[in-house]
Amino acid sequence: DSMGHAMRCIVKNKAVTSVGLQPVIPTLPPRVKDIVKSVAKKHGVEIEAMFLRTRNRQACYARFEAMARIRNEIPKASLHMIGKWSGGYDHTTVINGIRRFHELSAEGVI
Repeated sequence: DSMGHAMRCIVKNKAVTSVGLQPVIPTLPPRVKDIVKSVAKKHGVEIEAMFLRTRNRQACYARFEAMARIRNEIPKASLHMIGKWSGGYDHTTVINGIRRFHELSAEGVI
């Protein structure tokens, strides 16, 4: 499955992206690290899986929640920075991820 493939691509706290191996956790600010770790644990996914360009439902929901929590808990964080911290996503992807998180929360899915 795609999640299994994505997990096999993870090497020593680095995630494979279209531009090669990118460090994940070490480059995040401390507060963002805390949020990401908390969300990953809640959703039962590896932190690195949240940053992969995967459509795995669990990883996507975790990424959406992390984006929303970062936006809520760190008000000075720009959409551009949240996208960068979330795996190099564009600001419009961050907007959509936050919107999807709120929709899924309202529906009781997350």
